[in-house]
Amino acid sequence: MQPQSPQDHTVPQDSSIQLAVDRFLQQVEAAVSSDVSDFLVAWSAAWCDIGQVRFAAVCWRPAELTERVISAGEKEQSVPEWLDHDEWWVKLLQYCRNGDSLIIHPETQHELQVLAAAEHLLLIRPIMYNGLVEAISVIVVDPDHTHEQLAWIWDSSIAVAEEYAKSRQYQQTTDELQHSREFESILARLYTIQDTRAVARYAVHAATLWVPCDQLVVVHRTRHRWRLLAVTGIEKLDQRGDLSMATVRLAQASSVYGKAAGSHSHELPSQFEEPLQHWIDNSHVQHVVVVPCPGPFNDDEDSVTVDDCRTVLIAGCFLNELSAPEAERVERLAGHLGQAIEVAHRNETQPLSKASRRLAKLFDRRRWLGRLTRLALLMTLVIIGIGVLLMPVPFTVQAVGEIQPRQRQIVFAPTDGVVEVVHVSHGDYVTINQEMIEVKRNALQFDLAKLEGQRSNLTTQLDNLTKSSLGIVSARDGEGDDADRNAAERRRIEIELEGLNRQIAIARDETQHLVVRAPFDGVVLTRHPNRDLDGRPVSVGDQLLVVADLHGDWELELDCAEEDIRHIREADGECRLQFTTAARPNEKWPARLTELERVAHTSPIGQTAIRLRATVLTNQQQDDIDEPSWTPGVSVSARIYLGKRSLGYVLTRRAWNTLRYQFFF
Repeated sequence: MQPQSPQDHTVPQDSSIQLAVDRFLQQVEAAVSSDVSDFLVAWSAAWCDIGQVRFAAVCWRPAELTERVISAGEKEQSVPEWLDHDEWWVKLLQYCRNGDSLIIHPETQHELQVLAAAEHLLLIRPIMYNGLVEAISVIVVDPDHTHEQLAWIWDSSIAVAEEYAKSRQYQQTTDELQHSREFESILARLYTIQDTRAVARYAVHAATLWVPCDQLVVVHRTRHRWRLLAVTGIEKLDQRGDLSMATVRLAQASSVYGKAAGSHSHELPSQFEEPLQHWIDNSHVQHVVVVPCPGPFNDDEDSVTVDDCRTVLIAGCFLNELSAPEAERVERLAGHLGQAIEVAHRNETQPLSKASRRLAKLFDRRRWLGRLTRLALLMTLVIIGIGVLLMPVPFTVQAVGEIQPRQRQIVFAPTDGVVEVVHVSHGDYVTINQEMIEVKRNALQFDLAKLEGQRSNLTTQLDNLTKSSLGIVSARDGEGDDADRNAAERRRIEIELEGLNRQIAIARDETQHLVVRAPFDGVVLTRHPNRDLDGRPVSVGDQLLVVADLHGDWELELDCAEEDIRHIREADGECRLQFTTAARPNEKWPARLTELERVAHTSPIGQTAIRLRATVLTNQQQDDIDEPSWTPGVSVSARIYLGKRSLGYVLTRRAWNTLRYQFFF
């Protein structure tokens, strides 16, 4: 059976087929703006999704075999080897070079029917553009597949592919035109430079935008000596380095070889291949093209000689290899580069050329005018900057701390004992001498009871001696010895009673101190005194309560950095102070500095600081300031105004003090 063309089959106008066509076109047209690989992937995937085929393969530019994508349907797991073989696609191009479409049945005896594909039906159709095969699509389906329905989808997809080929061709033409314009702009600048190094530097930096390579190297020979002129991305060249020596050797070999060559070339002479490999090993590039630039102009024949090559251009790529069109761009650039360097070299070797260039630069009015303008602008900016830095501004230092009532006192335990009763709570208002805490001392009560018992015994003994003395006197007036003994005993007991009375008075006086009283009218600031103190053993000097007068004056306890204390002392009391709180950041209140401690301490943030105290100015000190409702212990941030200083000093004083302290002391 002979191969058939899919156009020979008629397709029924079925709505399901039309919907499949629309879905196929939507998927393919969505990838029209993509590159070739993405377009081919979307195209082949759409065939497998909509056409329900086993395999869909698309090869773009089959003559070069540049892009090929094969997609498998849902039932297939792996792509067959014959479909991904280059020889099969080359053989397929021979049958489709005239634009003929093919349908190869399994029983067809055809050269393209391989043994592995004997069970499949092959639908082959080329995509033509400008009389050439731009792409070939191959659809692999089952023999019993209704492939006549695929023709409807096929015709529409081929039209999309032809439009894509046109857009790709237009894009390539546009890119070539753009590259041509870029090259013309490079040449226009290249021939106007009159310094050989400048020509080479401009070429290696500007031409990398036109030649898609990673590195360009220009080597030039002057008076039988080769030297590097410029390398892409390197400003300062090491003429004695290993890479520089390898580059010079490669340039010498290229000038002798006389033709463009590179890592892709074959059958190179050993005199050129050895320096080329040595340079590749030192530069770590993967692909390189070495082009000897044409020699100087021949004044007699008005032509360019290649035998006397003085410049060599080396283009290297670290990853991708230069294509044939890109290699042609390198050769075009080398041709113009050699001539531009020779023109610049002739201008340099003319008599008094250096002196004339220097004089031209010296007396160039436009350059001098530009320099004077920039200098005047710079001086103006400097003067304005100095004036701004010398402008007087308010000089302030910052301090942080807390606000507390000025009259506050810590109440301590007067003796050892156990807290028996707490009469106050947090926030209670107390008056002077009001009982707040009762402390029980069991040993003192025991001693007092013991003393009172001893006094009772001595009183009883004294009463008995008095009665016995009266009896002795009435019975026997002549027993003087017994009377004397009774009198002495009574005297001893009376003396002991006097001592016991004094001890009892002292003990009772100590019991009066077991009651802790308020030192003045105020508010109890201690939190949870009942919970923390009730039944707690205390010693002499233990803190019990804090009482403060919230209706009196308030003061700030501030920590100021040690480097700012000098300015405060120099102000000699002429400084103003304002503070604010976190709860009211938009409001400021005045205060007056009252005390400056002489001893430094460590602040809560770990820095050395000096403690300052300032009295808040209330209505009594300043009538136009409303007295706020303060809370003891609130954090405040204060600014101390110390007159005016220059803006430069205010901005740089901390840095200058640090430098003097760390390095210049």
